Amino acid sequence: MSNELGLYKVGVSKDPLKRRAQLQNTSGFKVELLKVIDTGNTPARNIEQTVHKRLAAHRKKGEWFNCTYSEVITNIGLKQSISTEKSAHWFEGLSAERKAKYCEWKLGSNEYFKLLRDNLHKFNRHDVHMLLNRIYHGDSKGLYQYYSKHHPELVKNLKPVGWLNKLQSNIKKLLN
Repeated sequence: MSNELGLYKVGVSKDPLKRRAQLQNTSGFKVELLKVIDTGNTPARNIEQTVHKRLAAHRKKGEWFNCTYSEVITNIGLKQSISTEKSAHWFEGLSAERKAKYCEWKLGSNEYFKLLRDNLHKFNRHDVHMLLNRIYHGDSKGLYQYYSKHHPELVKNLKPVGWLNKLQSNIKKLLN
């Protein structure tokens, strides 16, 4: 979670949305749920304690840390364990910019997502959300169909298989 002050909270909760509401009510600041992680067979409390130790130099108070989002994610060390099913509810509520940052992190350092994030103002807001939601949920075929219908100039002469790289190239051309 993060708040308006730019602090990040790393903690365990059975009901993250309820916990977010509690924190928001008691702190008086808007709190955003950034990530829900399925820890698999590893006990969540063990991971929480490890992350708290690694981020100790950045601790502001309790489970709140004054560091970057990347530092939090790197120290969690469970990049492949993000649970799509369990976390989809929070992803849908993120801003387009936050979604772009998340997709960039999830897919690695991808020049396309940096380009998209830096040029969000040039795209229709609905299109940006649609693009990021489809990529997040791994629906490349659905994304292809959407762009074929709404933005045929971006996907003309492309096949559904392997079209994403070409789409990225077409978007770059439109931005220049």
